[in-house]
Amino acid sequence: MLDWIIVAFFTCLALAWAWIYFSPTLRNNFKQRIDWPPPPPPGFPPEVNPSNPPTTPHTDAALPRVAIVCPGRNEASWITSTVPEMCSQDYPDYRVVYIDDHSSDDTPTIMAKLAAKYPHLLSVRNEIEPPPGWVGKCWAVQTGVNALRDYEQRTGWHADFLCFTDADIHWEKPCLRGSVEHQLEHNADVVSVFPQLEFGFVAEKLAILIMVIALGVFFPFQKAMDPKHPGTVTAGAFMLVRRKLYESIGGHEAVKGQLVEDINLGRALKAAGGKIRIGATKTLLRCRMYEDFADLWEGLTKNAFAGMENRHDFLLLLSVATILSNILGSLYPLLLLPWVITTQSPAAWVSLALACVILLMQLRMMNAVRKAIGLSWPYTLGLMPGSSLYLTIVWASVYRHHFGGNVWKGRAFKMSDA
Repeated sequence: MLDWIIVAFFTCLALAWAWIYFSPTLRNNFKQRIDWPPPPPPGFPPEVNPSNPPTTPHTDAALPRVAIVCPGRNEASWITSTVPEMCSQDYPDYRVVYIDDHSSDDTPTIMAKLAAKYPHLLSVRNEIEPPPGWVGKCWAVQTGVNALRDYEQRTGWHADFLCFTDADIHWEKPCLRGSVEHQLEHNADVVSVFPQLEFGFVAEKLAILIMVIALGVFFPFQKAMDPKHPGTVTAGAFMLVRRKLYESIGGHEAVKGQLVEDINLGRALKAAGGKIRIGATKTLLRCRMYEDFADLWEGLTKNAFAGMENRHDFLLLLSVATILSNILGSLYPLLLLPWVITTQSPAAWVSLALACVILLMQLRMMNAVRKAIGLSWPYTLGLMPGSSLYLTIVWASVYRHHFGGNVWKGRAFKMSDA
């Protein structure tokens, strides 16, 4: 009886991995590009590219006015390059609003110099700590939007779209124009772009590799864009939002207590009837998410449990599935070999065959994901160590949520804050 219980276990595990591996929805996550101009596939000149039919670019006069809203706290090491990139977009009529969220580094000096150089840059200094019920980033963004409204009243200039981004995101010159063209082509209310990731140390690569897989499983792009599906996934790195829709939900006040505000803002916009477009890029945006291990630990422990909506049932389910599938998955063939050798039973052989099939699907999926985010071939073997690291981060996030409080950029968040 026990033999066939083991067979049933591996059968269920194999079916679960087959669903992940063969799902066209998940596979398309790594093909959903909105690069501008779209790169043609090998062998096709741009004018006959079947996967990216040519579109007619809009004239400058037809492009809507856009305000880029970027909060940053102690980001002096990034803004010397990223803010000038935002201010140098190939776009006719836009403004950049940078919110210095009470930084204690050289941000004020840097921003004063940049504001003098770029007349369409509005530099805002926020020295008011978040009110009760608000988390820091949402309060900083709201401060920036309020400053934009004051600027609009003074000048008569008005943004039709708001583009929310982060201070560590590098922009190429065609980024804003290409994204707005994509918005106009699809009549979208929200266009969110996932940037090309850059990496440094091994733990960073492993953790982000697993995070990308988790996003692909739980938030596939096609469902995220399907108006019939309530969920979505939007990237804080780049969210181009129709102004009227954003204001109809109350702006960032709708997500004022959310640590993972980007995904929750997307959900609120979609629930309000917004049409969502999501894509990934290798040419328009790039970023290095974490500078060192302490930065990675602080950032992921802040977001991991909050990304599960602080649900303990989901936490336990995810933990058990991760241990049984990802961490132990590569060991199952070795653990089953003694059983096969000593008994030669059909159940043992079937279990070994299923374990090998599971391992093969895991390796092929890992190979596809590591290629998609630009990692070298050894990271095909990263499922066990990466999942072990990420599960440790998840449980540390749970502990911090209940006991220690989360910290980001020197600001503490307690359970009562979010």
